[in-house]
Amino acid sequence: MTTSALHGRRGAPPSFLLGVLLSKANAGTWVKGTSTLPKVFDQPNGSKLELLWKDKQPVGPRKHPSLFSESIGVLMATSRRFNWTKNWELQDVGHKQWLWDNIKAISERNKANRAKQIAKHAAGRISFPQFEEIMSKEHGAPLSLGDLFVRTHTSSKTHDALDDQSRDYIDKMNHLAGRDEHGAQLPLTNEIYREVMPPERHGRVRLRGRGVTPTSYFGSRLSSDNRVNDLENQVVEMKRVAEEKEEERQREIEEMRRQAQDKDEQRQLEMDEMKRQFDA
Repeated sequence: MTTSALHGRRGAPPSFLLGVLLSKANAGTWVKGTSTLPKVFDQPNGSKLELLWKDKQPVGPRKHPSLFSESIGVLMATSRRFNWTKNWELQDVGHKQWLWDNIKAISERNKANRAKQIAKHAAGRISFPQFEEIMSKEHGAPLSLGDLFVRTHTSSKTHDALDDQSRDYIDKMNHLAGRDEHGAQLPLTNEIYREVMPPERHGRVRLRGRGVTPTSYFGSRLSSDNRVNDLENQVVEMKRVAEEKEEERQREIEEMRRQAQDKDEQRQLEMDEMKRQFDA
């Protein structure tokens, strides 16, 4: 784990960064306002706010990662469009409106993405890596992805899953993990988590934040036995599909035979009827 710092006013970013904030109005609508971020920018000259890093993610102290994100987010997103060395008041009005329009568009997109989530989480504004760090300190050991999913997708009050989809994932993971001889639930390993959860988005690992890829996270953890098991599972699946196709083919052949037999019987009846009429 490494340590860095957010600097006080002497090292504060340009003032244009301080001129944008989505603040909640009394009417319940989001409006433009002025952000001072006093916890960062009102620090004494030369002072620092500590940041703890783990796996390239800021994980503490508790509120500092959020302050860090708020401090640099706008700057990083708009640095190619703005001359950030100017004061906010000197920026072109068109540029300000462009920035505001983009912020609103991002907000709407994030809102739509949250609405699409079928498994809700209870981590709030705390990032998953930061939440994992907090839980690991409480338990005295690192959490697996399965344990992290359970902690972030269950209610702290009722200890029940937040929604049906989360409950289904958790039940499946618990079933695969099984119980020991005393009936206690066994740990939910990363392998169990990956088996239950849908495929990852390309280049992403759920619950691990930005910058963590499947290769970097799982690459050193996948043993040759796991790869052999994957191949064996693929062979079993191929056999199952082949057997189903063979059964389907046999059903089709049997149906063709039945239809041919019905036609022969119908033809014989017609011939018998014609012979009866001829003899009469």
